[in-house]
Amino acid sequence: MELVCYRFRDPIHLDDTDGYFVVSGGRFMRGIEGYYGPLVYYSNRIPNVRTSEVIVPDHIRSLNLTGWLQSCQGFQLELHIKLTGYLLRAREKQESAVTPHCEPWEAPSAPQRRYAVRLAKILASKHGGRKVDLASMGRALYSLSLRKLRQESTGSTGVVNRIMAPLLQAGCLGNNRALHLSSVLYSSGLGVERRSPIKWAWLLSLLSAQKDWRLALLRLGHLHRLGEHGIPSDPDLAYAYYSNIAKQTSSDQHNPSPQQMFVESIYLNNKEVLALQTNENHDIFHWLKLQARNGAADAEQAVARMLFWGQQGVSPDIQTAVRHYERGAVRLGDPVSINQLSRVSCQRSTPLAGTMSSFEKDYQRAVQLWEQADKQGSSDAAMNLGVMYSQGLYPGKAADKFMAYTYYLKSAQRGNIDGSIQLADVWTTGIPGRVKRRPADAVLWVKWAAEHNGHLGMVLRKALDSYFKGDSLMALLYYMMAAESGFAAAQFQCGVLM
Repeated sequence: MELVCYRFRDPIHLDDTDGYFVVSGGRFMRGIEGYYGPLVYYSNRIPNVRTSEVIVPDHIRSLNLTGWLQSCQGFQLELHIKLTGYLLRAREKQESAVTPHCEPWEAPSAPQRRYAVRLAKILASKHGGRKVDLASMGRALYSLSLRKLRQESTGSTGVVNRIMAPLLQAGCLGNNRALHLSSVLYSSGLGVERRSPIKWAWLLSLLSAQKDWRLALLRLGHLHRLGEHGIPSDPDLAYAYYSNIAKQTSSDQHNPSPQQMFVESIYLNNKEVLALQTNENHDIFHWLKLQARNGAADAEQAVARMLFWGQQGVSPDIQTAVRHYERGAVRLGDPVSINQLSRVSCQRSTPLAGTMSSFEKDYQRAVQLWEQADKQGSSDAAMNLGVMYSQGLYPGKAADKFMAYTYYLKSAQRGNIDGSIQLADVWTTGIPGRVKRRPADAVLWVKWAAEHNGHLGMVLRKALDSYFKGDSLMALLYYMMAAESGFAAAQFQCGVLM
């Protein structure tokens, strides 16, 4: 029997209805060297796997997740018992003037937990015995930790070590922001004292990402992309984290909230840009509003944009922003205001950019308008045309993944977040015979999209506001929260402040 060996030039792609099933290796996954025999592919069932067969990576095993969870459970149980007792006592105090006797649950707590216990007593009394849950306790501990940082910092990092216990306890009670801030503090070593701070930073990063907290996802994507702090480089996992937050960024931008602000790369050494920062009571903002009332379309656009996205130091006010867009569109006939009004007034129910409702039954008219806009450089139009080709909605043409890809590429290059997500998705799998896989570039595109998240923008704005108020420590902490997530502009700011 003659043994025949054939070496394929490229990985073999098998079309498995949805996506591609790849046999062989790729840039980020080693292939099989030598012979591999019969292949069993379970397309409709998953074989049983014993617990003993599950291999936990060493860098995860070393984190002692079990120890953290057990410690948290003990803290939660103690706090729940005491909180229940304080709530009951507060209700009894309202109903009767009798002085209550000491109860077993009032036994002294460990020193590091006494602050949280006192807070539980205060909240129970404040709410008159009404229900106070552990989640609200976590939010209160986090808020008080930040307040103590602001009040006691005086430029010194000594206060950081004093607020670490309540900060970690807030994280134990499910506050992801507290976990993320704790992770950043351990990673940077700013004012904290603990053995193996990098390991703690890694543990807290994983915990803070449990509920899809966006900055935690961004940080984990950054760590896995670069392989920092002893964490192995894993571009595939980095892509998974970045892709998650990139898609949330797209959703967040179409569902804005006061917790989001436009991501602005404002450098502290750029005095001209700093001078343009304003707020609702600043002369610059009032001057723009005056110009808008006098019929200046550019000023109307600027005021609406600042209010809608929370740009240049102005707090988000979506309703007022929409009124400015309406005035620019109706009274001034400004095409930019008309386009923006159509976008912000429409709740998107499809992946198409901008408003689709007007064209649901007239795809022919829709593609004509979008093709005209595409020729003028519209990123939204290119994105929409890509979706039309991808879903087979383009009038008179069959679905065409390659044509969709060409429009996604244009849309992404023009700065469209949805376009960049779709482009990255194509580059992770490729299109057999037309587009080669480019997984490294796919990671960079979803990273770019993820770094436009409004929650990151809010952290950057808080950092800049703290800087303007002369609170250098709080400014540094907020910039560090963004810097540890890999945002280059924030990393620069930390260098300026340290």
